[in-house]
Amino acid sequence: MTSVTQSHLSESALQTRPLLTALAMFALFLAAMDSTAVSTLLPYIKGQFQDQTLYPWLLSGFILASVLVTPVAGVLSDRLGEKRTMQTALGLFLIGSIAIGYAPSISTLIAARVLQGIGAGAIMVTTYVIIGKLYSNQERGKMQGLLSLVWGVAAIVGPMLGALIQEYWGWQMVFLLNVPLCAVIIVMIALLYPNKPVASQGAKIDALTLISFAGLLGGILLLIMAHSLQLGPLVSHILAVIVLVSLIIQVVRIRGNQSRSLVPVAFLRERRFVIPALLTALASIALYATVTLLPLYLSGSKHLSAIEGGFLVMASALGWVVGSAVCGGLISKTNFRITAIIGAVLLVIGVGVLHLLDSTASNAYFAFAQVCIGLGIGFCATTTLVLVQNQSPLASIGGFTSAVQLCRNLGAVVGINVVTALQIMSLRHLETSHSANAWSLSFANSFTVLLYLTIAALVLALLMPKQAQQ
Repeated sequence: MTSVTQSHLSESALQTRPLLTALAMFALFLAAMDSTAVSTLLPYIKGQFQDQTLYPWLLSGFILASVLVTPVAGVLSDRLGEKRTMQTALGLFLIGSIAIGYAPSISTLIAARVLQGIGAGAIMVTTYVIIGKLYSNQERGKMQGLLSLVWGVAAIVGPMLGALIQEYWGWQMVFLLNVPLCAVIIVMIALLYPNKPVASQGAKIDALTLISFAGLLGGILLLIMAHSLQLGPLVSHILAVIVLVSLIIQVVRIRGNQSRSLVPVAFLRERRFVIPALLTALASIALYATVTLLPLYLSGSKHLSAIEGGFLVMASALGWVVGSAVCGGLISKTNFRITAIIGAVLLVIGVGVLHLLDSTASNAYFAFAQVCIGLGIGFCATTTLVLVQNQSPLASIGGFTSAVQLCRNLGAVVGINVVTALQIMSLRHLETSHSANAWSLSFANSFTVLLYLTIAALVLALLMPKQAQQ
């Protein structure tokens, strides 16, 4: 296995590395901020287009597109190089932003958001690939901390900046501002990023494999989101058939030629990759489920305002940033198993505190739980990504990076949709049994499920390797 060290970079590349890093991080910030700012803008968009049914797809379409493109972006980074992939991703994001700004209808707006989601998803993956290529094994941990800082700032600044721009210039300007910024980044990358030969072998994209993978992953995501999107039984059955047919095609195509797989086969088979993949997925489920459920519970039980609920979500984002930064420094001083265990223990503590569900407790009580969960995913996400990158062949680092990112994204979708659906089903069941505490018990049941999942994450952390395995 070949890993990146500074000796792989020319002297000119080392000189421009700080600026290239800043450009990649700023591109990530734009993509991340657009994913967080739109929630603030939804009421204004909904009011302008007088739509009561399609507007949820402004969020769901973006999420689906960004998740679906994740493995494709990784393969393209290996095949075409991260420079061309990033420029293409920024170009799609730029075009999508223009289309959003001038969309004449809600349908056009949703289509533009999907295009923007494709660009944003590719930007997110390629940024991590670029950092993996520019920095050595020992440096990657600290750099992941900086990338998490970008996410944290975007989570905090995005909604506030979106609301401010909407107030003075209209919601369209939130997206149109991306156009000159993306153009500048594209030009700077063209001038500064070195043109390197792509050493990847077998990273060819087969059309039928790509289409069937999109059908498989897209179908699964839509089935997971069926409840929140109010998809009927007929649509769900059609999606199930699409998933089954796509799975069969995937198996047949990849058995004939493993290089066709968009997710590296080793990532799916070898324990050194499977364990960190499952760990990051479980950590992601815990975070996104709690930031979805907790504000709902507190708004009903304590009549918490939207602003107070936002501060609780911000607490987990702050924890993620701090946890990732601390973990990045600890990895080189300890080992991957220790940092993974620290992260999993923090997740168990945070979810365990929420599992008690004391509605009389102060907001600080719930903020403490959210900080612990944020710290936990900060440790787990950084540990798993750095471990996977350090174990990946340099020529395939894009594919492996996108695979672990895909696991994290799937965890987010499951956390937001499946766990929320479990709470709703539990509430309906408890209401039919005339339980006096149906509302509180339904959330308690959901947090119980999450507690079991975080305990499973702790078991996986105990099985993590101490060092990267060749």
